[in-house]
Amino acid sequence: MAVPFNKFEDLKAIYDEFTEALPIIFFGKDTYEHYGLTRVDGQEIHVYRCEEEMHQLYITLNSGVTVLVEGAYSVNRKQSMF
Repeated sequence: MAVPFNKFEDLKAIYDEFTEALPIIFFGKDTYEHYGLTRVDGQEIHVYRCEEEMHQLYITLNSGVTVLVEGAYSVNRKQSMF
């Protein structure tokens, strides 16, 4: 079985290549850990957290296809979009 790709240089790479949840992804120079999963209207929203930058990435999948990538800065580790 192939190892899932987990390094993304930019947002376009996430849109083009992200298809499933991974425990850790590398985005640019930062490391993001999978922080949670929410399902809304048949879509999966994966939350990744970079503690060093205090930044979260929200990656929305619809049937395994990335449809939205958003980022949010926060100072509270427990902060959630939902």
